[in-house]
Amino acid sequence: MVSQSLRSRPLEIKDFFELAREKGIELNEARTRHQYKFLWTYLTNCILGLWLITMPAVVTYKSASLVLSDIVSGVLVILIEAISFSPCRAMVRWLTPIIGCWLLFAPLAFWAPNPVVYHVDTLVGCLLIAFSFLIPGMPGKAGLDLPGPDK
Repeated sequence: MVSQSLRSRPLEIKDFFELAREKGIELNEARTRHQYKFLWTYLTNCILGLWLITMPAVVTYKSASLVLSDIVSGVLVILIEAISFSPCRAMVRWLTPIIGCWLLFAPLAFWAPNPVVYHVDTLVGCLLIAFSFLIPGMPGKAGLDLPGPDK
């Protein structure tokens, strides 16, 4: 009985933008409000990038490749977060967790001789992942969870 009624009606698949319009939500305004609420995560990631840049001066790394990796990763994090401050460029923020994943594996790839370097890179990598999309939600979605067609 149920399967016949499901077969008789056509399956409508709507994307996120169509569902938002049906609910009467102005998506650009919602994105801007959501982004302003979580601007502290952008600033926190910039501070983590500065921490990566200054760590080679504080700790003896004994590995030139790890020094270069941390400095380049820190500069990239700061640039990405500065670019993604604009609500229309929020999708650029997906690059930050990629750098965070790189920081998780860089000490293993370059054989970190110092345990402090390994722990700092692992901690900063985890925090970058958390502050880029785990805490504020997926970039570009404006914090909205709209139900699908099957509710």
